[in-house]
Amino acid sequence: MQKIFLILSLFFLLIPRVNAATIVYPKSQNVTINSACTFFIGNEDVTKILTINGEKVDVYKTGAFKHSVNLEYGENVFEIDNGIEMQIYKINRGETPVYKPDTNEFAKLTENENKTLLNELKGIKSNSEINITIDAGHGGKEYGAIGCLCEKEKDINLQIAKKLKMYLEDAGYSVFMTRENDSYIGLRDRVDFSNKNNTHIFISIHANALPDSRAKSKINGSEVYYLYPQSKAMAQSILNSLSKYTGLTARGVYQRNFAVVRNPNAISVLVEVGYIIDPEDEEKLINSDFQNTAAKAIMQGMENYLNGI
Repeated sequence: MQKIFLILSLFFLLIPRVNAATIVYPKSQNVTINSACTFFIGNEDVTKILTINGEKVDVYKTGAFKHSVNLEYGENVFEIDNGIEMQIYKINRGETPVYKPDTNEFAKLTENENKTLLNELKGIKSNSEINITIDAGHGGKEYGAIGCLCEKEKDINLQIAKKLKMYLEDAGYSVFMTRENDSYIGLRDRVDFSNKNNTHIFISIHANALPDSRAKSKINGSEVYYLYPQSKAMAQSILNSLSKYTGLTARGVYQRNFAVVRNPNAISVLVEVGYIIDPEDEEKLINSDFQNTAAKAIMQGMENYLNGI
């Protein structure tokens, strides 16, 4: 009898355990989110059948999902059920903070724009004379956004940045990388590194996410950010090229006070290639062939800009 019991115990131990859906965000099952809405981001590979509080969740072909929910003040309880296992998430909502932007912010900052940089670039006759710094966003302890399939933004950024470096060097440009491995680099250090190498063009590579407050929005595609007016034309050219060659939606060019574009010594842009939290965009972002296409598109957009100044 004991022998039979032992055999049965081993049998059940060896059977693979069917897991519940993997929830990437919210980050814990008991959390505070001060917003009128939020989303559940993750993947369901076992059944691809999922409900949240009885509402059917659209699961993408890869198993990825992004499902938005409303939040009432106080405690909100959500039951995530894949037909096999159920998880309970408790989200407490308090007062939503109100952001009041400084309307003079950009006017104050752009006074530091480098007025001679464009003339310097116009006078350069050879690609080898153009110094380009490629910045793979995040790294090390700083993961950036996490995709539905648990991919880390920092890794995707680095993969695209390395491919971009290769194509630029093949074209004869002088290229520097703020990081070439999974290391943490401070924001100020990235700009200082760029200036140390007398950079003419600074391109920071990222993958995008959304705040809780915009959870209800269906947003995907590419965006490019700049601060100084001297960088706007290249930002637009890169966005146009990304849309043309990758097929991603061109969401727009925006002026923002991000640390890595606050560098008047270079034409500086931050490229959000796609939305890592969107199942369709994420499937592309983690694909090596797509990364090659995106890198080539960014370089083409940069060159179109240089040929037009």
